[in-house]
Amino acid sequence: KGNKQLLQAYKQIGAFCDSWQLSPAATETAKHLYKDAEESRLFKGKSQEALIAGCLFLACRRNNVPRSFREVMDLTSVTKKEIGRTFKLLESFLMNKDKEAKRQGGAVAMTGGVVAFDEEYKGSGNADPSELCNRYCSMLNMDQRTSNVAIALAKRMTSTGALAGRSPLSSAAACIFMAGHLMGQPKSPRDIQNVAHVSDSTIRHAYKLLFNEKDKLLTEEILSRGVDPERLPKP
Repeated sequence: KGNKQLLQAYKQIGAFCDSWQLSPAATETAKHLYKDAEESRLFKGKSQEALIAGCLFLACRRNNVPRSFREVMDLTSVTKKEIGRTFKLLESFLMNKDKEAKRQGGAVAMTGGVVAFDEEYKGSGNADPSELCNRYCSMLNMDQRTSNVAIALAKRMTSTGALAGRSPLSSAAACIFMAGHLMGQPKSPRDIQNVAHVSDSTIRHAYKLLFNEKDKLLTEEILSRGVDPERLPKP
């Protein structure tokens, strides 16, 4: 019975990963995470769907193709709250596993010989705005120069605290809106809304906060990328 359930979970993980067109490495990471977690008493009583969702979220982070809780929810139909709970459990599980490996003087080898955590495991938290900018700009068919400006703005925004407390999704969306105008490749809030899954009004409000901090955000390094602050629309 256990083996049948595991194969069923692998099939579901494979289908989800295929729908996102993830690499074989990311798919294998999700499967190995699931197998290790499923064998642990820490996850007894946790639904298969929630565990799969948590493993998908973490596997994407580990393979540098991060997805937000909302995106995982849209794909798996598991609530953001449940994904968050499962993710916290997975973090705790992996940190303890890593500490045990350190005591034994080796890396943490996942089942099947895949070494997934060869350095001390650090909490992943939610998706990083700069990482989201890169993916969302690609989905919006924006060129690499504009994408790089959005990423630079997101990193600068994080260091200045311009959007402290805002979700990574709305922060990334606002940075993309600003970068598009700075580079003469404007995208409407409605365009950005379709990839970032945040409302038009949320994007506009977050942009207003960025606009008010533009003198701090637009460093010499960002200005040297060919941006024109005069193109920025007043909120």
